Amino acid sequence: MNPWYNFWLPDNSDEEDSVMKFTYSVGIKYSNETGKFTQDEFESTNFFGPNSPGQNENDERFLPVRFTPAYYDCKFANKWVVSAVSPIVDFMVRYSNFTHLRRPKFVGAVVMDIDFLEIDFNACPVSIGNPGPSYLSGVSKCKTATTQCKHKMGYGFSRGGYVCICNSGFSYPTFTSPPFQGGDLEKATEREFDDGFQCSRTDFLRVLPIVEQTAGVQIVGDINSNTQRFETGSYSGRQLKSLNKVKRETSKNENEATKERKKRRNTVKRDFIEQDYSMRQKEQMRKPSKKQRTRKRRHAEFSQISVDRMHKIMDNIGRVTKDNCHNLSPTSHILPGEVAYGVETQFDTQARFALRLSHILSNWLQNVQPRENFGSIKGGGRIHYDVLFAEVLSNVMSDHKVISSGIFFEPHVFENWDGTAREYFGPFAYKDNAENMLAIDMAGLQTRYTDLDWYVRLRERWQTNTAGLQKYRMKALIRSDINGTSSVKFEYYPMGYRAPHVGQGIWTRPYFRCDGRVNRWVITYAVPFIGLDVLRTSLKFKGVATIDIPLQELDINQCAQPFSVQNAFKNTARCDYKTQQCAPIPGYNLDIGSYRCNCRQGYEYPFKDGRNFFHGSLIELEYQKKMQGKFSFVEQLKSFPVALDVSKCINYFFPALSPD
Repeated sequence: MNPWYNFWLPDNSDEEDSVMKFTYSVGIKYSNETGKFTQDEFESTNFFGPNSPGQNENDERFLPVRFTPAYYDCKFANKWVVSAVSPIVDFMVRYSNFTHLRRPKFVGAVVMDIDFLEIDFNACPVSIGNPGPSYLSGVSKCKTATTQCKHKMGYGFSRGGYVCICNSGFSYPTFTSPPFQGGDLEKATEREFDDGFQCSRTDFLRVLPIVEQTAGVQIVGDINSNTQRFETGSYSGRQLKSLNKVKRETSKNENEATKERKKRRNTVKRDFIEQDYSMRQKEQMRKPSKKQRTRKRRHAEFSQISVDRMHKIMDNIGRVTKDNCHNLSPTSHILPGEVAYGVETQFDTQARFALRLSHILSNWLQNVQPRENFGSIKGGGRIHYDVLFAEVLSNVMSDHKVISSGIFFEPHVFENWDGTAREYFGPFAYKDNAENMLAIDMAGLQTRYTDLDWYVRLRERWQTNTAGLQKYRMKALIRSDINGTSSVKFEYYPMGYRAPHVGQGIWTRPYFRCDGRVNRWVITYAVPFIGLDVLRTSLKFKGVATIDIPLQELDINQCAQPFSVQNAFKNTARCDYKTQQCAPIPGYNLDIGSYRCNCRQGYEYPFKDGRNFFHGSLIELEYQKKMQGKFSFVEQLKSFPVALDVSKCINYFFPALSPD
C-alpha cells in the first residue's frame, strides 16, 4: 500500500467532517450568447474541498496538503521521492435529493512525487529561522565564535548549501572575499580549516545616535528604534533635488571695476580658446584617421536622473486608482516595460499555472475525438465548460500571488456538448477587493477579448507558424477491467502532443486593469494552446491561457547594473560604492530602500547594533532628513578600512613561515 493512502482513506466516519472538510463558495456569471450574460447577478456555487485551517494550526491532520516521509519508489520512478498529497472531496451519496442523508466524503487523493535529492536541507543550527526538528540541522562547519550560518538555496541534498557570515562586531580578513562559502569549508584541509574561515574582532565600535526627527519626512514607513527594524515603502511626494544644481551668485560688495576686469579677462580667454580650438580642428582634418574610434559607454553606480525617473514612476502608480482610472488618459494606465525587470524569475512558478492549462488543452484538442468509441467504452467526448471554470478558479485559489486567470478561445472553436460551436468563450476567474472568488464568461461583455494586446501578439505569432513547439510523449497504461485486474496499453500507444514551453509565453508591461473587477496594477503572463485543424492534419492556434500578478508583489532591484540591463530602478541605491557593495533584499516588494549595503573586501562595519550591513531603508530615510534640514547621520553610514595584521596574512598564505 502507498504510504500516503492512510492520510485520508478510507473515510467511513463523520465525526471530524466539520474540521477536516471546508465549504468553499464562488460566484459565476455564465453567458450563452455573445455580449450578454444569462443573468446580471453572480450565481453562488458552494462545494466541499480540503480543509482551510487557521494560521496557528499545528495538527498536520487538518492541513490541506500533507507530505510523506522520503521513500524509495521501486516500481515506477526507481528513486527516492517525497509525495505531496491532497484529498478529493465529494458529496455522497451522489445525485440524491435527500440532502440530509448525504455527507462530504474523501473519495480519492491527488499525489505529486518530488525528487528527494532535489530538496534543499538546512545545515544551519536550530534557530528562529530554522526551527526544526531537522535531522541534518547543525551539520554546517561555521565557527560559531565569530561567524554564523546562513542557508543558501539551490544545492539540493548535497553538502555546502550555506555561507558563514561574520557576527556583529567582527569583520572578514582583508585577503578574503566575503562571505565564507560552505563549499570551501567542506573541501578545506584540516590545516586550512584551523587557520582560516574566521572573522576578527572590530575595534572602536560606535553607536548611532537616536534623534527622532522623522515628522514630515516624505517616506512611507516608520522606524522602530527599539528593534532597529526599518520598514519603508515608496516615496509619496517630494522628489529629491540634485546636489549639482548650485547657483553661484555675485557678491553685492564687489565693485564695478572688478566686474569690468573679469569681463575683459574672460573675453580674451574665450577668444584664445576658440582660436586654438579652430586651429586644432583644421590640423585634425588634414591628418587622415588611421583607425575608427568608437564611443565607449560606461554605467554609473548612482544616477540622480534614474532616481528622478523612479519617483515619477512611483507617483504614476499612486495616482491611478479604481475611482479615477476611467477619467484618466489610457497612457497613464501603462508603465514602461523596464518596471517589470525580474518578473520572469520571480514569478516562474505562477507562469507555469497558465502553462499547465495550455498543455491540458493542447493535449485534449490534439488527441481526443468526441465521436470516438472503443467497443463498449466511449471516448473522452467534449470538454465541459464547468471543467474550464474550475481550472481557472483553482489557479486563483491556490496561490495568493495570482489575482486572476483566464482561458480564451478563438472564435467558433469551443464546442458545447451537443456539438454546437460558441462564437466566443473565455472563462475568467479573479479576486475582488474583498478577496471573494468570482468568475465570468468574458464572452458576455460588450468588448471582445480578441482585441486585447497580449491576445493580438500571440495570435500574430502562432496563427500561421507553429514552428518551435516542443513534442511531449506519453505511454498510457489503463486497467484491463473495472476491477483493475491488470494493466494494458491504451489504444493509442504512445500518445503525443505539441505545446509551447514557458519561454514561448509573453509577459506584458505593467498596466492598470480598469475593468470594474480587478482594478489594480497587474502584469499578465499569456501563453497559447494549440490544436488540430478540421482535417486533423496540421497544427492550429486555438486560444490563450493567462494569469495576472499584482505589481505590488514584484521585488525591485536598485543596485548598480550595466547600461544594457533594462531595469527602471537600477543605479538608484545610495550605497557608498567605494567601501560597500549593493545587494537587493527580496520580500520588500515595490518599496524603495529594499537593498543592503555590504562592506567590501578590506572594510568593516563600524557600528554596534547587531547588524553587519547597512539597510537601504535607513539610508533613504536619513538622506530625506538631510534634504529637509533635519539632524541626519547619512554621512556616517560608510564602511571603514580594516586594520591590516601582517602576521595573519603570513599564517594564511605561508604556513611554513609561521612562528608556530
